[in-house]
Amino acid sequence: MDNTMWKRTCQFKDIIVGESFFWGSYKQNENIAPIEWTVLSIESDKVLLISKYVLDFYLFDDKNNKKWQHCTLRRWLKNTFALTAFSKEERKKILSLPLKETIDITGCVDAEDTVTLLSVEEAKKFFNYDDDRLAEGTIFSYERASITDYPCYVDWWLLDGYIESPGAEWPNTGGEICTGVNTNCYRGVRPVIWIKKEVIVDICNNKYQTRQIIGIETSAFSHDRAKKVLEDRGDKVLDIQKEHREGEKNMKICIPHFKIGITFSGKYRKRFVEPFCNELLKLGYNRDDIFYDSWHDVLINGVHGDSILRQIYFKNCDCVVVLLSPDYQEKNWTGHIEWSAVKELINMGYHDKICLLGVDSVDIGKIDGLYKNQTIAKTIDDMSAVEIATFIHERYKMLF
Repeated sequence: MDNTMWKRTCQFKDIIVGESFFWGSYKQNENIAPIEWTVLSIESDKVLLISKYVLDFYLFDDKNNKKWQHCTLRRWLKNTFALTAFSKEERKKILSLPLKETIDITGCVDAEDTVTLLSVEEAKKFFNYDDDRLAEGTIFSYERASITDYPCYVDWWLLDGYIESPGAEWPNTGGEICTGVNTNCYRGVRPVIWIKKEVIVDICNNKYQTRQIIGIETSAFSHDRAKKVLEDRGDKVLDIQKEHREGEKNMKICIPHFKIGITFSGKYRKRFVEPFCNELLKLGYNRDDIFYDSWHDVLINGVHGDSILRQIYFKNCDCVVVLLSPDYQEKNWTGHIEWSAVKELINMGYHDKICLLGVDSVDIGKIDGLYKNQTIAKTIDDMSAVEIATFIHERYKMLF
């Protein structure tokens, strides 16, 4: 798939604290997926990043040692996490820095870190309020901690303490810094790295494009490594992108550009989608402006229908309207094919193109790649077709 239309420039001055970027890859649900990092600080030519989510659960030290320089977690980050999450070339881009001045390096063989954690002092410095320190995990990390009622906030380690999550007895608390605790127990891990600004620029310019392989989702620069992981564990590997490129190469159909594209479970066609599509026509759109599958069934007919659908949602729509429903993720066409194109837009930072609608009390947290406390979908159960069409129209106008 040609992604050149998505390329954009990013100057150093464009990088701001609080922005998120995808880089490296780690298991996050049943698949390996790009890691989302948040910018904590920008200093000269380097940037401090922390994983947006708790990526794993691990004990600080198996002998209840409280010193970072000799702890089990430090060795795990260096010898396991770093080698798993980053390729050899990626690891070269991570800056190696001396241990913090507050850490006693006496008897310490390795006095430098590449992947580390925040200290108590840094947690106070970079997060002004307790609520800012609250962090959710990935599905993989929840499962590692045997947490079944998720998404939820979890405890996560600091170099010299940990961030406490809200408790059942005190649901409105959390984000507090705790020190002097038992370290022979499992808590969440949010890795921290320093990388050069030029790496962020490469990411902004989409030098690293998202690719998908059956059973694994990662980024182009680690595509071969991800493929090898699957082959090593005996999985059959099918390069979907290569298949799509070959399919597109053989297609002679000219796919038109749409102002609005709609992805939905067929169960909601008559109840919602067809009525609000007809109302969109009354707002000045015509059928050629809206990708509603019933209006363009000739376009998607054929053996490459899946490739055409992906291209429409990923590349040929100004605004993608996603009607999330309890069965959306379960359906083959929506959950596997259409949602994969939407997720690629999300991974590449084109969130504004996506208009989320929700119906029948859909649980956002069960949609792969979405999180309850991060995602807002417009509930349309009690809205008329006119109101839904107006909402979509207003969202579309915001893009221009």
